[in-house]
Amino acid sequence: MSVDPELRAFIDGLSRDALAALLLDLAERMPAVADALAARRRAVGGDAQRLAATIRSELSGARRRSGPWPNFEAIRDKLALLRDAGAADAMCDLAGPILEAGADLIEETEDEGDLAEEVSACLDLVFAALPASSMSPDAQILWAIDMELRDPFDLCRGSAAVWDRPKPPTVWGQVADVLRARLDRMPPSKPDDHEARFTRDSLLNRLVAVLGKAGRAEEVFDLVAVEARRAGSYPRMVTQLRAAGRLAEAEQWARDGLAAGGRPGADGELRQAIRELRAQAGDWDAVAALQADAFFSAPSIHTLQRMLDDSTRAGVAPTVREAALRYLEDGVRPDGQAGWPLPPADPPQPTTAAQPFPQYELLIQLAIAEQRPADVLSWYDRARAAKARLSVAEDRIATAVGQAHPERAAAIWRDLATRQIAQANVRAYDEAARQLRRLRAVLPEPAWRAELEGLKAAHRRKPRLVEAIDRLLQEP
Repeated sequence: MSVDPELRAFIDGLSRDALAALLLDLAERMPAVADALAARRRAVGGDAQRLAATIRSELSGARRRSGPWPNFEAIRDKLALLRDAGAADAMCDLAGPILEAGADLIEETEDEGDLAEEVSACLDLVFAALPASSMSPDAQILWAIDMELRDPFDLCRGSAAVWDRPKPPTVWGQVADVLRARLDRMPPSKPDDHEARFTRDSLLNRLVAVLGKAGRAEEVFDLVAVEARRAGSYPRMVTQLRAAGRLAEAEQWARDGLAAGGRPGADGELRQAIRELRAQAGDWDAVAALQADAFFSAPSIHTLQRMLDDSTRAGVAPTVREAALRYLEDGVRPDGQAGWPLPPADPPQPTTAAQPFPQYELLIQLAIAEQRPADVLSWYDRARAAKARLSVAEDRIATAVGQAHPERAAAIWRDLATRQIAQANVRAYDEAARQLRRLRAVLPEPAWRAELEGLKAAHRRKPRLVEAIDRLLQEP
């Protein structure tokens, strides 16, 4: 923090005795000043261990819930004194307690903002001091990796400097050997053990990065291949192969992963990789077939648009679109039937649970997106007649049809306002006013005002509603 120039001039103008008197007075009246001066005295006096012990005591009290929360800004200042005193080893010894206390407090307070920044600032100083420690270069890297693996809130951002500092490949090779031995000793994680899987993946990710820096990239493929078969982490193998330009192998591994079952959640990644690889090969028929299969298995605006985009590239979009709309109405899949222009999806989606048809929600959303107000109303009316549950907002439907069918839009907004008024609370009255404001767009001004005056008269015993309508009538 920069010092105000006038304050600096004032301090520079003080005599030694006056400055000493000022500091003593501040230390007596302000505990934070006394602590800071005591910390500086210990560091300057060569008593770095006592200063480190003070920091450790502050942190341990917080972890035992037996003392006040640590002031991480003050701890950072003390760490800076240790750095200036050349006590890098003491700083590294404190990094673990700082991380643990900070993570505990963040978890307890659900604060990942200012508190996380304060803890990270402390750890940044430690990582910056790491090269001055007595640890060997490979031990420094392993220490930083261990800190990252213990970090649940991305507090060790300063460790990036450790990865960026130039080191001989032999040093990285020594680190790789240690990490590989750790991974080999670790039992394979079970598919449903998310914590163990995350721990194993985190270690493997760092081993892959270290092997790259050690110039042993070929080992990465063997390592990741073994891990894919052992733990089901096929997406990582596919990613590595794609990065190396080995696209045919990447696609085969993706298919093998789907056939093997892999990990929960990996299925979607592998299917997406196959679609992207087929697209890179220019095989748009296969891409469109895969996307069509995804749409028929889980219809949505997103999967429909992806299917139509890919079908356009394959030159068959009109036929696919017409078949997709029929499917949304009758639920009969067109793929594999006569007239379907795409090959079978390879690999196909797994069988999904039966869905209700017609897909009113999606048909309405599609008609809105394509600006077909008559179809919006047709499907809306059919959905209401069938008592189908709709999540699409009715005021969105009214807005979509307002220009072409103002009388229907008005009816929807009236109905929405009536339902809100019936709830008889201030929040509902405000929502009713919002719907009545929309009604103004489709009615002549005199008719709109007359309707609102009629509502006021009908609900004159609801003063909050009357106030909301009066505010609405006063709007320009």
